[in-house]
Amino acid sequence: MKKRMIFMLLLLIPVVLFLLCPAVNAAPAKDKIRIGWVTSLSGMLSASVAATTGAAYEIWLEEVNAKGGIFVKEYGKKLPIELIKYDDKSDVGTMTKLMEKVILEDKVDFVLAPWGTAMLYAAAPVANKYKYILMGNAGGCIKLKEIMPKMPYVFTVLNTAETQIPELAGILAENKVKTTAIIYIQDLHGIEYRDMALNPTSWSHPISRQFLADLDLF
Repeated sequence: MKKRMIFMLLLLIPVVLFLLCPAVNAAPAKDKIRIGWVTSLSGMLSASVAATTGAAYEIWLEEVNAKGGIFVKEYGKKLPIELIKYDDKSDVGTMTKLMEKVILEDKVDFVLAPWGTAMLYAAAPVANKYKYILMGNAGGCIKLKEIMPKMPYVFTVLNTAETQIPELAGILAENKVKTTAIIYIQDLHGIEYRDMALNPTSWSHPISRQFLADLDLF
């Protein structure tokens, strides 16, 4: 009986030590918030990024970290933000690969949306697949709105051609504009706006000429 009790105690000691002592391989306590941002730092979209979201994100990052970061209730303290940024070179295929990289390899906590409608349309399924919230603040299109009910992690905040073009037509009518010309880029954004402008139900002014912008100029 005595030997049996000793044997049982020997079995229990490792269990107690496991419960009371921190695991040797336990993950270190979180000390920062990691945000992934795949955007166009070069190529035809880079100037737009620099003038809009690029500048806004950098200012926000500097101001928040200057105040110690963002308060996280779980840890009872502020955590600084680390921005992990990659250049997609204004290429959709490169962007989607890098989006998966920041999620799967860098294991960021959040992702920022790329710049542009076509980029956002391609990034949305990737973010939704891995259950990362994606706020589309630099793009928007009718085609994306149509598939968003199946992507609960994706949100857009900008208007699209179906709302903007009729309003523009109204402004032109008030100013007695008789004819108009269209200059557009042949991507998802440009094509949707062109098609909406050519739709007589949303645009009452004759289109005198259409111009396809040369992307080599950008």
